[in-house]
Amino acid sequence: MSSRLVQNLQEWLSARPEFRRIALFAAMPREPDLGSLIALMPERRFVFPRICEGEMEFHPVANMNELRAGTWGILEPRAEAQISAPAEIDLLLCPGLAFTRAGHRLGKGKGYYDRYLVRFVNARPPCYGVTFSAFVCDSIPCEPHDAMMDRVIDETTNGSAEL
Repeated sequence: MSSRLVQNLQEWLSARPEFRRIALFAAMPREPDLGSLIALMPERRFVFPRICEGEMEFHPVANMNELRAGTWGILEPRAEAQISAPAEIDLLLCPGLAFTRAGHRLGKGKGYYDRYLVRFVNARPPCYGVTFSAFVCDSIPCEPHDAMMDRVIDETTNGSAEL
């Protein structure tokens, strides 16, 4: 399912050169693995999250081998990696435990993405929840501070369609 999702994303992104710097995530169990986009789209720049002192920052990654086990064993960039400012991100692909088609996201409870997304001074870049279709629900628990996704995509989303 991950490879199908990556194929659809690659097709969709190929038609959208304005998304030059894309925020990805290192997959945890039950999450789509999007890491192969780095090799498939070398003309793009990808950034990955790293947790430091309770906050999330994004760092450029040119190869999945640059990631190391960090907080809770999640792969993340090294501590010395350069930080990308929020304004440098053109598209943010966001993981979650579950989503609704309306864009609600159920995270893992620490609020890293919710806190990160309010840091954009100007307009926030498009923020897409990425998951498998089995984790798209009619409703999920939501709180006022939960960041909404602009869209939710899964392995059934057609890459040629407007995601």
